[in-house]
Amino acid sequence: MEERRAAHERLGHRVLMVPWDPASWHRAPNLLGWIREQNRQVDREGRGVKRVPVELPKGAFWLNRVDAIIRQTKGRVLPCRQFASQQEQRTALDRHWLRRNLRRARAPKPEDFFVHLH
Repeated sequence: MEERRAAHERLGHRVLMVPWDPASWHRAPNLLGWIREQNRQVDREGRGVKRVPVELPKGAFWLNRVDAIIRQTKGRVLPCRQFASQQEQRTALDRHWLRRNLRRARAPKPEDFFVHLH
């Protein structure tokens, strides 16, 4: 999240909206207190980017792209599988992500560059 915040700051944005599912750890007092303190610091210093968590409705995974990808990964890699160790599970997940990313990777077409010139 820090990289995203820094990118928004470079662009001159003042607010970073963060979509969150209603997981219990997203409501943890320590986390919410940390966000409040960071936002107060932005107010005091007059610079920086405030983080604004936006809680999504329960079960609305399609509104959060990352959540949808994680859900899909769990469905493809984890169901009906017994892993001998945590390392074996991690290896299966890494293999899935590598194959997925290689399938989706593509070399840019020349016309992709011309779109940005006009």
